[in-house]
Formats: sequence, C-alpha cells, structure tokens
Amino acid sequence: MFFRDYKHELLEHQSKIDILNTQLLRTKSSYDKLKYENERILALILKHQGKSFKIKRTSKNKNVLLVINEKASGEKVFLEVLVYDVNQISSLYHNLALYASYKINTSELEIEDIVCSQSNMGFGYGQVAVNEILEQAETKNISLVWGKLEEDQWENLEHIQHFFKKIGFDIFIDENVRVAKMEKKL
Repeated sequence: MFFRDYKHELLEHQSKIDILNTQLLRTKSSYDKLKYENERILALILKHQGKSFKIKRTSKNKNVLLVINEKASGEKVFLEVLVYDVNQISSLYHNLALYASYKINTSELEIEDIVCSQSNMGFGYGQVAVNEILEQAETKNISLVWGKLEEDQWENLEHIQHFFKKIGFDIFIDENVRVAKMEKKL
C-alpha cells in the first residue's frame, strides 16, 4: 500500500512539473516573439533614420509604429505618415501611407492621398494616421485640414464618407461634378 501511495504522489508531482514546463515554454515563446518584434521595430527605425517615430494604439487595440517624415520644397511642406502594425512586421513594408501637404504661412493642410490595401482596411490604421496629421496641423497653427475625392475614386465614396465622418470631418458632396470634399476645422 505504501508504494501505491508513493507512486500516486509521484504521478501528481510529475503532472505539476509537466504543467510548469508547458508554462515555461509558453513564456519563452512569448519572450522570443517580443524580442523578434523589437528587433523588427529597430530595423524599421534604422531604415527611416532622420524621421520622427511614435508608437500608438489603434481603435482596434493594435500597436502601431508611426514614421513621420516632413520635407519642405520651396513654399510647400510635404508630410508623410507611414503606419506599421507592430504585430505584423514580417517585412519592412508599411500597412498604410498617408500623404499631406501645406503651403508655408497658410492655415490649411490638404490630405492628398491615403494608400491602404483592401486587406489592411478596418484595423484602425487610417484613423491613427489622420489623427497624427491633425496633431501635426495643430502644432503648426493650421486651422483647417481637408481632402478631396475626385471622380475617379467615386466608387469609394460611401466608405470614405463613413471614415472621415467617424473622425469628425464635415463632408460636402457635389453630385453634378462627382467631387466630394472632407474638412475639419481645428
């Protein structure tokens, strides 16, 4: 009887050891994944030397790295915001790019283009990028941020309308010439 109890107790301890080993492997796996993600972020930062960086969280709880580039050319200043999903940095390609510009000594900033593949839509990347542009505009004493939807993009009107309204933009649509303007006063 004594040996049976001992064997049973030994099996219980072995079971506990197996559970602890499993937890240890999960912790090591999480650590390795985090280390890999940090290395990828560092590679991106080195790739974009001389530009500003921010880590933000999207409305869908995704951590993203923003790379902000500002370049003046004559009277015009160009802003570029690249969005990288920290959990998807398997390559050095961004998930979304936003391009904007403003003329020096003016109070308006134009969002010229937002480039995002269909597979990257709906994760909050665009909202984070536009909010960054709004922050940049406020620091430059810009009072109006606007964008325009031309006729060649008209099939995206409903999606773009929803997107910009969600961020607080006013939408003005001219059905006759098939142009829509989105603007937000700061």
